[in-house]
Amino acid sequence: MKTYLFHYLLLFFIAFLLIACETNKENIPTDFAADSGKSENEAVLKEVKDIWSLYNYDKREGKRIFEHYCSVCHGANGEGDGFNSYNLNPKPHSFADSSYMSRLSESSLEQVISFGGQSMNKSVLMPAYGNTLSEVETDRVISFIRTLAEKDEQQKLRN
Repeated sequence: MKTYLFHYLLLFFIAFLLIACETNKENIPTDFAADSGKSENEAVLKEVKDIWSLYNYDKREGKRIFEHYCSVCHGANGEGDGFNSYNLNPKPHSFADSSYMSRLSESSLEQVISFGGQSMNKSVLMPAYGNTLSEVETDRVISFIRTLAEKDEQQKLRN
């Protein structure tokens, strides 16, 4: 008796779920998915083409590492406007500022990245990545950071 009751309840529950989970096909626009996917795909393809045409392998890897570790504070374009920058005092420097970046040597950038901001009398809030990034990865990040300043320099020359 108990098994019959259990089976009937289980069957009723499954039937209820099937009826409840059925989608209302009248409210789904048919052209929505095609339009949004097309423009989104075009944007992704354009970005991929830009990455391959603008950067060599080291700079692409530097961009990937920068986006993972640095963009939180320094921003996606290195302008010091990452979402966490508003919580920091002092604010992170802009890597897009070519005049500021031209004053920084490779060794000073390597030291700040490896040992943190405090090692160069900069912000103590800049963490040390010496135990996180290898020397090669640090060099790749630096090579990518330099491209951000190059873009700023090119824009200044155009104007």
